[in-house]
Amino acid sequence: MLTDAHKTKRLASALKFLNRYSEEGNEFLNKIVTGDETWVCLVTPQSKQQSMEWKHSRSPTKHIQGILLVEFLPRGETINAVRYSETL
Repeated sequence: MLTDAHKTKRLASALKFLNRYSEEGNEFLNKIVTGDETWVCLVTPQSKQQSMEWKHSRSPTKHIQGILLVEFLPRGETINAVRYSETL
């Protein structure tokens, strides 16, 4: 559940985005990068062993410039705020 402070921040961000879009048009939209965290099960054909890795796709699926970054964490590691900040 979002607090009133979070809602206010989101509204302010949305208004900034709208203002920049009205000033810069599609050039502004082309600069936006989003992120996704997805569990992916990898299979090695030689050994048929599965390894679970975090896959980080740092771009929308239909990005104009394509995928910007895919990063796999070592087995057993988890993503946290510090690790996420280091990647960015």
